Amino acid sequence: MTITYTLDVSKSRFSSFGKLLLRWRGSLWKSVYRELFFWLAMYSMLSCSYRLLLNDEQKIVFENISEFCYKYTDFIPLTFILGFFVSLVVNRWWDMFNNIGWIDNIALYIAAYIEGVEDDVRMTRRNIIRYLVLVQAMVFRDISPPIRLRFPTMNSMQEAGFLSQTDIAALDSVESPHAKYWLPIHWAMMLISKAREGGHMKNDGMVMDLYNRLREYRIGLNALCCYDWVPVPLVYTQVVFLTVRFYFLLALMGRQYITTDCNLNVKSPIDLYFPVVTVIQFLFYMGWMKVAEALLNPFGSDEDDFEVNYLLDRNLQVGMTIVDGAIGSLPDQEKDQFWHDKHPTPLYSEKMADVQVNPAVGSAADIPVPENDIVMVQRTDVPSSRKSSKQQLSVGGLLKNIKNFGRRRSPIRERLTNLTMTDTEKGSEFPTADKDLTRVKTLPSNLGELVQDNSDKSDPRSTLTAPAKLQTMPHPKTKKEQNEEITQNLGTVFEQCEIGSGMPDQSGI
Repeated sequence: MTITYTLDVSKSRFSSFGKLLLRWRGSLWKSVYRELFFWLAMYSMLSCSYRLLLNDEQKIVFENISEFCYKYTDFIPLTFILGFFVSLVVNRWWDMFNNIGWIDNIALYIAAYIEGVEDDVRMTRRNIIRYLVLVQAMVFRDISPPIRLRFPTMNSMQEAGFLSQTDIAALDSVESPHAKYWLPIHWAMMLISKAREGGHMKNDGMVMDLYNRLREYRIGLNALCCYDWVPVPLVYTQVVFLTVRFYFLLALMGRQYITTDCNLNVKSPIDLYFPVVTVIQFLFYMGWMKVAEALLNPFGSDEDDFEVNYLLDRNLQVGMTIVDGAIGSLPDQEKDQFWHDKHPTPLYSEKMADVQVNPAVGSAADIPVPENDIVMVQRTDVPSSRKSSKQQLSVGGLLKNIKNFGRRRSPIRERLTNLTMTDTEKGSEFPTADKDLTRVKTLPSNLGELVQDNSDKSDPRSTLTAPAKLQTMPHPKTKKEQNEEITQNLGTVFEQCEIGSGMPDQSGI
């Protein structure tokens, strides 16, 4: 049976959980009191022997053994082993509960898909439910001792109403060395197929949907059989149970209170006759292990095991009611009392009318809205904190680029190497001082031609074309973009000078 305490903890109060500690059925105290009393009795015998019966030399031997046990008790990884085992067992237990099998959904689909109030149609719906509960009882009978005691033979299941005489004959007619859990599911599928052939189901999609529901139901019961067939490895279970018990067996000697000063490592500053802290530790670890023992097979007869007998009775009753008793019980449709309300609000009792309700509102909804009108503008480009290739160069970086310019090849340099002879001849005007000065004056024009791909070629010696083109640019450039463009143009000039007649002198620049 299942010990429930859900109502007691409906309010998170100290008194609620204090009452839980005083409960006995299914409690920690009931699960560990036998082991605790036995351990305390053994501890008391050893303590009394040490204090009253042993001489000085024997006390020294006793203290050495106590020190040895106290030192090597920590070598046992109790928390890790026990915690992992309990986590594994709880996950298995929860998956077993999810696959235990509930008849409600399948019964609702059967009642909706198989239409008709004739006796043969009613018999079809009821027998499908009975077969589904039958296969559940057959599975529980093999994995649960309480169900096995309830139905020791198949004839007892017939007397209980899960089987008829013809069903037993059909079961016996199928020869198989294995369990015949699949046979009732097969009968239910055949009944669904006959209902479709008789015109009691509208389309084949309903048939396939019911088949899928029966398949899911069977898969859940099959998972229970697999959990019963392949439990947690026995070695791991033995390791956990022996670890806990050997830990507290060593604690019988390792937690003794020493009265002399020979072994200061284990001597306590306070001489206590009752090991309070060790008892608390015993309750925690032993109770933790009892949880694993109770959940390892939840189909037994422990206080916290599943109510499998109740589940069988409940599934049969609810299933029959859904597919037969509730057919055609649709109430007369009428306008509800909120018919004229745009925002219907149901009533509360007087006790709950003043209880504060926290609606589902976003956490940022309480931010105050500015009183002034909001002006929406375009986003401005914010310079990134990371360095990029387009970052503005400093003077030191520019000089470094001039120094290393001939050591690397740039796309502009490859483009300039393909210049015609006319362009190189134009670059040969640098030797004379006047021409150098003229060439320097015409640099803005050439820079404009290099930057603007679609611009027209102009006279290299003209000094007025560059300002005119700069004035007719469609979009004004920011200071940062102008600095970047100047840096690139200077590099182009130095490269052109290197190709034409070598690097110009600093006075010409």
